[in-house]
Amino acid sequence: MQLVESKSNKFYHFYPNIVTVVATKFENKINLMPVAWNSGVSSNPRYFAVMIAKKRYTYELIKKSQKFSANFLSWDYLKLVDNIGSVSGREVDKISKFNIPVQEGKNDGIVILPISYAVYECKVVKDEEIGDHNLIIGEVLTVHINPDVFDENERPILNKVSPIFYFGKNRYVKLVPSEEVEFE
Repeated sequence: MQLVESKSNKFYHFYPNIVTVVATKFENKINLMPVAWNSGVSSNPRYFAVMIAKKRYTYELIKKSQKFSANFLSWDYLKLVDNIGSVSGREVDKISKFNIPVQEGKNDGIVILPISYAVYECKVVKDEEIGDHNLIIGEVLTVHINPDVFDENERPILNKVSPIFYFGKNRYVKLVPSEEVEFE
């Protein structure tokens, strides 16, 4: 096999990526947005990063509040996650439209989705424009988990929960583990 240079501007080679639903609140406004470009970036201190375009309403609210939560929902909520990403929070109250349960987090001004299997409550420590998105790094203040779907190391048990993976262009993929290997 020989690699050839791609002549397109497509940028899906690194997919699939796990989806997190970013929730943010400023004053009395709450907005939610599915984000596939996300990652842990430090374990000590715990930092979690999301990439959000400046034109997004979610970015506007995060910029004002300096807080957000990263909510990980299982495959059972795929349609809800897709619906959340299909409309703008500037025009639509997503919480009411899709009947989404939200609750106050442990930290003031942060809302979380109690239907998640894991949630990170974050305070923004860095916001930097990187190309057509902003890299927002949050210090993880509190982690919430559903203990029924995690092992003793707090790794998801994949036969108990199925994370949502984004595959680009409104496509999603379900991880069905067929083999797991652990090296010493």
